[in-house]
Amino acid sequence: MRGYSEKFIQKVQGANQDKLGVRLGLACIRNEIPVNDAADFFKVSRVTIYNWFQGKTKVPTEHTEKIEKLLAKIET
Repeated sequence: MRGYSEKFIQKVQGANQDKLGVRLGLACIRNEIPVNDAADFFKVSRVTIYNWFQGKTKVPTEHTEKIEKLLAKIET
């Protein structure tokens, strides 16, 4: 997939999919949403997005509702 390396995709797929950030990462990969777009949308750095996608850091509560609404729309 353009924009995501196969190695990165495997890391996200192997992460704990119960984590909100990992679910977001899988949805962005599936829908070919670039990390830059996600970072701009949530007003965080690309590194933060990469860490959320891999389950390395927890999504702060101020972003939880926005991510859940977004996932409800794109995970269908």
